[in-house]
Amino acid sequence: MFLWGVFNKGEAYFTGVVFSWETLKRMDLKQFLSKKDAVSLLEIVSECLSCRTEEDFKALVLRLQALVNFDYSFGAHGDLHDKKFGFFNIKYFEDILQVYTKNQYHLIDPIATEVFKTLDFVSWMDVRKKYPEKNVVWDLQKESGLFKGFTYATHDHDFSTMTSFSFGGNDIEDDERTKAIVKTIIPHFTELFKRICGKKLAVARFRLTPREIEVLKWLKQGKSSWEISMIFRKSESVVNFHIRNIIQKLNAMNRTHAVAIAMESRLIAL
Repeated sequence: MFLWGVFNKGEAYFTGVVFSWETLKRMDLKQFLSKKDAVSLLEIVSECLSCRTEEDFKALVLRLQALVNFDYSFGAHGDLHDKKFGFFNIKYFEDILQVYTKNQYHLIDPIATEVFKTLDFVSWMDVRKKYPEKNVVWDLQKESGLFKGFTYATHDHDFSTMTSFSFGGNDIEDDERTKAIVKTIIPHFTELFKRICGKKLAVARFRLTPREIEVLKWLKQGKSSWEISMIFRKSESVVNFHIRNIIQKLNAMNRTHAVAIAMESRLIAL
């Protein structure tokens, strides 16, 4: 079960789909992944759509270990305005997570502070260097013996809610390769988590136009605004206008997140 505490304050073929090697290049992954690893990553994206249970969700997240060398993982979801967050345990020290939850340590955690501030990839080691002063969270890290790791968060377009995933391990790398992989897969894990926990929004409210759906399909293939403008024979500013509308309507934080939401909601096919 999830631990849920409420706080105050080449070409890869799978499932009949073709993802070109050029698509991976546009996703900033070609330079980091072999074709075998690329297939593994895209298979995980695909299986996000068929995952139905909490246990399957946890198992799917842990499959990322084949690409990122982590040992432990947990996540959080909550309101960015009042800092009410719940944590879910994928594979972490249950007792430590319970202490963290009970004492609302996310309100004083330097790592959480950086995540709230940047809403981006946050390296635990970099935060420890930035905030070397004694802190109860550092004491918990010492107790676990786990010091290296990172957290990456996705947020809604209106900055109302945030979902983060944390990965830790003493041999973990937080290099550019890891960042590229994480920024590709976490939006899909986020939408899967929302569905598993019954937080999925109704597709009907999205009300995308046929042209916006078409733009989404090209975004899924990794096309840039300029390339889509060439396909449509429209100006790049017109394409960007459509993309801004898509991101706003889907309440996404960026193009990658918009594609993940659209795939999860079956607005576009795999």
